Amino acid sequence: EAMNTTDDPTVTPPLSLYIHIPFCRFKCYYCDFNTFAGIESLMPAFIRAVTTEIRRWGTATRLSNGIRSSIATVYIGGGTPSLLTEGQLSEVIAAIHDGFQLLPDAEFTMEANPESVTTDAMRHALSLGVNRVSMGAQSFDARELSMLGRLHDSQRIVSAFGEVRNAGFQNVSIDLIYGLPSQTLGVWTRTLERAIELEPDHLSLYALTVEEHTPLHRMVEQEHRFPAPDPDLAADMYEAAQHALKAVGFQQYEISNWSRPGNPSRHNLVYWRNEPFIGVGPGAHSCLRGIRFSDVKQPREYLKRVGAWAEGGPTPTLAPMGPQLEDLALLHAIAPIDQVDPYTVDLERSETLILGLRLSEGVSEGKYASRFGVSPSELYGPELEESISFGLLEHAGETLRLTDRGRLLANEVFVRTMLANTRHGSAGED
Repeated sequence: EAMNTTDDPTVTPPLSLYIHIPFCRFKCYYCDFNTFAGIESLMPAFIRAVTTEIRRWGTATRLSNGIRSSIATVYIGGGTPSLLTEGQLSEVIAAIHDGFQLLPDAEFTMEANPESVTTDAMRHALSLGVNRVSMGAQSFDARELSMLGRLHDSQRIVSAFGEVRNAGFQNVSIDLIYGLPSQTLGVWTRTLERAIELEPDHLSLYALTVEEHTPLHRMVEQEHRFPAPDPDLAADMYEAAQHALKAVGFQQYEISNWSRPGNPSRHNLVYWRNEPFIGVGPGAHSCLRGIRFSDVKQPREYLKRVGAWAEGGPTPTLAPMGPQLEDLALLHAIAPIDQVDPYTVDLERSETLILGLRLSEGVSEGKYASRFGVSPSELYGPELEESISFGLLEHAGETLRLTDRGRLLANEVFVRTMLANTRHGSAGED
């Protein structure tokens, strides 16, 4: 299998692979991800199950000549992937290589929390081919870290970042959250400054959403321990971040993401360009051949379902060039799929526009038309013109882009685009 598949006319474009590790030492108060604390005893069985699912997808996506599908990006997220032992991480990565062919320049990201990082574990990850680390710092302020339920303090962020660098990683990202209850502009600016001092290669800055069914929602809405976040102040924090990061050479390539020149998250660009990806693990989402679907969420149910697949005979193979996965029975025979989302042509067109507008590069009318046979202006003319008249969108040549004001009010643009689907029904759908 050393042959070069890029010259083979049956080769499909490279895929991206997301692997969900649902384990945490402690579930943060603001988190509504599909993650669980206190079930570490399931980890050995989980590793067996998730490696089985990875290999099944590898078999299912093999090309007609038996060559493994290429993978351009891998992202191990969670949860807390840095909780995996060296042996467990080795097993997961061995399964990836069994099932797929990683491109020589593949981007391979692993999330890590400061409290579970060690230099030895990071060196081991690097030796296995992981080449990018995304660290969940969230804040450098002790009161904020306590309010969020984080297990580390600010000094631990600094030392953990140093350990990742010492292990040899040259591509490290830091996550921060702004718009927190009682957060001041001064405290946010200091958090940002401390992150910049570490000289990361990438920064993701997320506005806090107080999600229902989280402890933080209860603390804010019912117990009134913290005030509700102030959206106007959050907008000021966002603009302060834009100025501060631009001043030190970071490029904003997406609404919430900045990188050193040439260093965006290639995996996340797949999502924003609405390109195909496979997700494995409890609750992981996939987008493949015009279908969106997700795995069963509960870890124990996931283990049970994968165990049943393992005894269920050979894995079916998808037709290499099939445009759609219309036979849902086929999907259910490959992986423990819980939910298949209706994904009409109209929905794919509007999502591709919305996701693309999140990027600073914007949406090329020509590229969009070559993908869908019709341009955004033809599909959403009145809605786009309205957003342009409000100063939220602009045309730069044949590219549609959010303005600076539009980035702050992006949802206004996105809602109008989605509403356009109801205006023209299923127009143009085959």
